[in-house]
Parts: sequence; structure tokens; C-alpha cells
Amino acid sequence: LARAQRAARVGTWDWNVRADDASWTDEAWRLFGHAAPGNSVTYDLWANSIHPDDRVRAQAVTAAALETDTYHDEYRVLGHDGTVRWVEVAGEAIFDEAGEARRFLGTVQDITERRETERALRGALDSAKLLVLARDQLISLVSHDLRNPVGNMAYAVGLLRTHLQRGAPDADLLSRT
Repeated sequence: LARAQRAARVGTWDWNVRADDASWTDEAWRLFGHAAPGNSVTYDLWANSIHPDDRVRAQAVTAAALETDTYHDEYRVLGHDGTVRWVEVAGEAIFDEAGEARRFLGTVQDITERRETERALRGALDSAKLLVLARDQLISLVSHDLRNPVGNMAYAVGLLRTHLQRGAPDADLLSRT
């Protein structure tokens, strides 16, 4: 199981909510940013593993899951060496007869590559939108700038055609066009 979790970059966790005691698989320890499994997993250890910009929101999502039983979130975690990774967490709460959450079980998966790919795709789409806008502006500018000279030439050709149909053009007409 440990090899499969390492290969899939998926860890599992089990949290006894009442005792504030949890267990993480080796892969979960790694995904939450720790070099090696430690002795005890607590709520504070988990919360302090989360990037400061994501921590408050992740804690709120977790608290809501303890009320509704469904849990799904994505946030950044900080490695012991300062690296930042994206993880996706999913799980469910187990409630006692009184409706209080007593256990919380789930998975954590490394989604850093997916997030980086999504960011690159958004950048490519933004660039493509800018190129389309530039193309449209160029077409508009060129069509506007060509409209007057082409209109004048069309008028001159029409004038020549009218005079040619009547006979040979005179020198005065040719000098005006």
C-alpha cells in the first residue's frame, strides 16, 4: 500500500476529532511537507503545514465538513525545505448518535503538476485573446485607412468609364484624375 500511495502521490489520513489525534501514512507526511513521519499528528500540525495565504480558508472548509460530512478542498502546503506544493484533500466525517463528528477520514493527493498546467493554459488563452484583439484592431485600422483611397480610385475609374463610353477622354479629364 505504501508503494502504491507513493507511486500515485496519494496519502491517507485518519483524525480522531474528539481526542485531536490523527495518523497519516508516510505519503501523507510527505505531501503535507514533512521530511519524515513524526510522532504525533495534531490539528495544529496540519494547519501549520498549510501555506499562510490558504490557511484560514482551508480551516473554514474543514470546519464546515465536520458539520456536513463531505470534504473536498485544494490548497498549498509548505515543505520543510520551503517548497510549495498544491494538494487536493477529500474525505468524510463519521458522526456519533448525537450527531457530533468523532472521526474524519480521507485522502491527500499532490496536484502541483495539474495546477501548473492549468496556469500555463490560462496564460496561453490570455495570450491568444490578446492576439485576436490585435488582429481585429489591425483589420479595422487597415480597412479604414484603405477605404478613402480605394473610394477615390473607384470614383476616378467610374468617371473614366463614363467618359470613355462617350468617346475619347480629353486632356482636362485626365489631369483631374
